[in-house]
Amino acid sequence: MSLLQAHQKLLESGRPRGAEPDIVAPSRALVDLVRFADDGHTLASIHPWELAPRVSRELEDRFGYTPPGGWARLTGLAAGAGIVHATPDRFVVLATADWIEGQPHRFCTRMVEAFTKRLIPPAAAAALYVALDVHPLWGLELGRDVGACQHPHGPSPGAKTALPVVRELVFGTLTGLVTSLRCVEADLRYPADVLGDVLWESAVSARRLAGAEAREHNGLPVFLDGATEERRMLTTRLAVSDLLDFVFVPAGVARRDDSGWFHVDRDALLDVRIGDWALEQQVSWWNDALMLRKRHAC
Repeated sequence: MSLLQAHQKLLESGRPRGAEPDIVAPSRALVDLVRFADDGHTLASIHPWELAPRVSRELEDRFGYTPPGGWARLTGLAAGAGIVHATPDRFVVLATADWIEGQPHRFCTRMVEAFTKRLIPPAAAAALYVALDVHPLWGLELGRDVGACQHPHGPSPGAKTALPVVRELVFGTLTGLVTSLRCVEADLRYPADVLGDVLWESAVSARRLAGAEAREHNGLPVFLDGATEERRMLTTRLAVSDLLDFVFVPAGVARRDDSGWFHVDRDALLDVRIGDWALEQQVSWWNDALMLRKRHAC
């Protein structure tokens, strides 16, 4: 299968959506989160990127609802969007409720870009690294480079040599995934396992386009070897599930149902940046990826 075939398979698998309950928009939940903190409540965390469960319950009791994906995942994305700042034991609010209410539609994009630009939350990034077979030290280096991970250790061996390759691999893979999601129909739902095929083929294309076949740089492997194709497909589908649950659903871009299907507000993805790539660069990557099959057939 190629990236184009996986993309077409996703689009052809769409089915009509059923009736769904109304949901709370992320912008409203963010306003309530900020007001909760402004009222003197501490947004305690159980580690730097996850809101403490007791605070989630307090928010539920105060406002009478839980946003899609939960308060903890919403807060984690808010840290990447510059709305709160993650410290070792709490989240500190940086934004005002008026600022959020003044541009509610922009916050879907900002929340998605928390991941596509800064790889927050790190747990979802880690799942993506596993699916790509990226050595965990390179994942840490990339996270630190884009601002997601702060750790006191010096750069790993060869970081300045291989980091651009790792960056191209990760953000290229995300470009393939997001580009496909921009093409789905808003009134249809799609199976998440087919989206896993898209991520898999995006990763294959990204690896080739990034020139990522070198096995190591200055003694540090870029990839973890020995994974079977079956394990890679499994980790790819787990990564897609995490991206939906930790990023697209709490950002208000996607909804999931109990049968494992999802639907997407593709318009909310139109202006999303991936890494430092604007839309034109993403389109260029996509066109190059689709040409790979023709090149390898020659």
